[in-house]
Amino acid sequence: MTVEDLTENNFIYINGADCKRKTGVSPSDSIELGPSKYRLDMDTIIKSLSSKQSFSIKHLEAVYDWYQQEKFDMQVKQGKLNALSALPGVLSMISIGAAVFFQNQDVRTWAVILAAVFALAFAVIRYRNATIIPLRTRELEDSFREKYVCPNPLCNHFLGNLPYKELTKSRSCPYCKSKFTD
Repeated sequence: MTVEDLTENNFIYINGADCKRKTGVSPSDSIELGPSKYRLDMDTIIKSLSSKQSFSIKHLEAVYDWYQQEKFDMQVKQGKLNALSALPGVLSMISIGAAVFFQNQDVRTWAVILAAVFALAFAVIRYRNATIIPLRTRELEDSFREKYVCPNPLCNHFLGNLPYKELTKSRSCPYCKSKFTD
């Protein structure tokens, strides 16, 4: 933003200095008016200006869809791992059946070893994924919170888990009141 004194009285002060020409300012600058140096509240001015602006939220549709798909994929993966956890028990039962059915000691031994190897392998897989899936979930949530934000650069608040379709109905940011366009 810029500030310019449009009168000859020069009663604008930026960071305590007279403003004699058009000057760029940032939200951290102190702006005062008149001989009594009335201080302007820049946050209020910025919020007022930004609430009159419109910002496209079309890109947020892809962000929301990506998040929902990733979440769904992780739930499917977790379900598959849960289903596979029954496999060692089934293999153990098959090996016991094979040991009873076949009177050959070698077949019995290999069936028991095979069942033990499968049980151990699936225990390792489950143990490893017990850490990976929660970490991936946290990374997904953090990334979503970083990307699903108000497009107003002065706001950038996370828009919550409000579905994109609901967001388009609200038509404005709940924080800075900027208008949203599709």
